[in-house]
Amino acid sequence: MCTDRRSFLPGAAFLLPTRLRQPFGSPLRPGPQWSGCVGRLLRKSGVGLALCAILLVGVGLRVHGLHYQSLWTDEIFSLRLTDPTLTFREFWDRVLADTDPPIYYLVLHLSSAVFGQSEIVARAPSAFFGVLTLCLAVVLPGSSLSRSSRLAFLLFLAFSPGAVWYAREARSYALLLLLSTVITLACIRFAQCRQHEDRKARGAIVMLAAVSVLASFTHYFGFLLAAAAFLTCFLLSNRRRRAIVVLAGSGVAACFSPWVVYHSQTIDPQQATWIAELSVAASLRWFEYLSFGGTASLALFIGTSAVLVATGGWRRFVARNPTVWACALLCLVTLVAAAAI
Repeated sequence: MCTDRRSFLPGAAFLLPTRLRQPFGSPLRPGPQWSGCVGRLLRKSGVGLALCAILLVGVGLRVHGLHYQSLWTDEIFSLRLTDPTLTFREFWDRVLADTDPPIYYLVLHLSSAVFGQSEIVARAPSAFFGVLTLCLAVVLPGSSLSRSSRLAFLLFLAFSPGAVWYAREARSYALLLLLSTVITLACIRFAQCRQHEDRKARGAIVMLAAVSVLASFTHYFGFLLAAAAFLTCFLLSNRRRRAIVVLAGSGVAACFSPWVVYHSQTIDPQQATWIAELSVAASLRWFEYLSFGGTASLALFIGTSAVLVATGGWRRFVARNPTVWACALLCLVTLVAAAAI
């Protein structure tokens, strides 16, 4: 049974928003505002679903089969160093004898004291850091990255062979990648701050400084990346903001320098000589494998990037996109410093 719209529309019209009220008897048709809202909702929902799908697959790759193989030499060393039966003095003496700073070993020592030692327990902290990296890659970018950039960033992290591998290994690299991700996003956020967004810029530089200290005490390469991030922020900021960049960077160096002096007096220099034996070409090939899984994947990545830049107009894209400049400088400075070392 059909009901005439005229019998109820006038009495219910006051319940509708003003822009949707129609004259008596006129049909309700979806206007451009409705279609625009629906389109935006679909786009946001599509991006959200894609982010969730990538996140779930990335989490699965990191937590599945942590006992996939027996512990290898470096992992066994991590377990011997963090043996819960050691006194803190014995544990600290072993930390000082290693080439890495102490934060990861403190985490693994606490985990071993609570849950014991096994293949799964030893690798569980790295898996947790790997999952947390993906979660932060979804949450932290916000408006700093476009929807497509957020998807590409998460996709790259989720399926990077090195990121997956080290999230399943009892070493400090998963924690280092987590902190490096936050450093990169903080650097991008600072570079994108406009002249009137001083509060946002201060928040980004405070985040960068705090996470840089943690990264430095996790791995010496963390300090290398932190130094590159502060140099990038300095080069991309105006004169008025360079003072706060220098102040924050000096604070990180002041916090970390005493440890370098202290550690250099206790470590055996012979343990780091293998770094000098690696050629720059061999190092680049190793990083290529960790990031892309092989030459074919790297070529596909470069080709896709080139197409995207070309279709968007590369001159305008580079000139007006601080994210591109921040990422390019961050990578370039880090690689140059690593090659020099």
